[in-house]
This record gives sequence, C-alpha cells and structure tokens, in this order.
Amino acid sequence: METTTDTNFATNVAARVAGEDIKPGDYVTALTEIHELPSFLWCCTSSTLAADEQVRSVYKARDAGQPSKVIAVCLPFVYTKQARGGTAIFDIRKHQLVRLDQDTGRKVWTRLRKDLKEETEIARAHDRLPIRSTCFRSRVSWVRVPPAQFESRAVSREA
Repeated sequence: METTTDTNFATNVAARVAGEDIKPGDYVTALTEIHELPSFLWCCTSSTLAADEQVRSVYKARDAGQPSKVIAVCLPFVYTKQARGGTAIFDIRKHQLVRLDQDTGRKVWTRLRKDLKEETEIARAHDRLPIRSTCFRSRVSWVRVPPAQFESRAVSREA
C-alpha cells in the first residue's frame, strides 16, 4: 500500500525583532509585556532584595497576535495603527515585539478591517453604535443612538 502526502504549504513564524529593525509598514504584535514592581511589594524574597530594587515579571501580552501596522518609530517608542481602529504606542522596554510575515499580517489586517466595517453597518442599520470593551477588543456591545448623532460623529460613548 502506497500513500502520498501533498505538502504544498509553508509555515510562517513571527520573528522577534529589535527596535532598530522595525520600519513603517511592518506588521507587528506584542508577544510579552514586562511589569516592574518595587521589591517591597514582592513578598517572596523581600529579605534578599534592596527596598528600591525593581522585580520584573514577564507576562503574555493581552492582545498578542493582533496585528498592528507601524506608522512611525522613535525609539524606544513604536507608534502603530490598529486594525480595528485607533492607535497603539509600544514601549520596546516594556513590550517584546515580533514582526509578522508581511502576507499574513496583511491578510489578518484586511479581515479585521472587514469585520469592523460589517459591525458598523449592522449597527447603523439598527441605529446603534458599536462600543468596544476595554478588556477584550474583539468583543462588541451595542448602545442605541439616534441617527442624527451618526452623521455628526459627535457621539457620546456613555450608555
């Protein structure tokens, strides 16, 4: 019995990138976030650390995988445009950035923009405005807004 396998696919890997290598037009995402706390708040080894010493903790970024398009770099800051609207500022001292493959970044970016457009069209059809949660950017709640406020774009985001 003979079997054949067709392997016409390529695996793309996000590569860690130094701040100097990031340029406008790149698609990046935060892989990890570094949080620093004073050692006197760190109860595990307070006797071995000086009171003014910082304890660093590394966590997975809450929006890891969300592509951001770089618009400007002024080290240590990277200014990016978010696919679902808005701007994000990454401090490379606090965030470990990875560069996404150009094709993958573009595909995901386009898809997220399309989803945002569809959500907005649905909201307009129902006289509602989509409001993004501060915790999870992909979740959407709805607030009823009169049509006149859609046109003026002076919409209050309070429910």
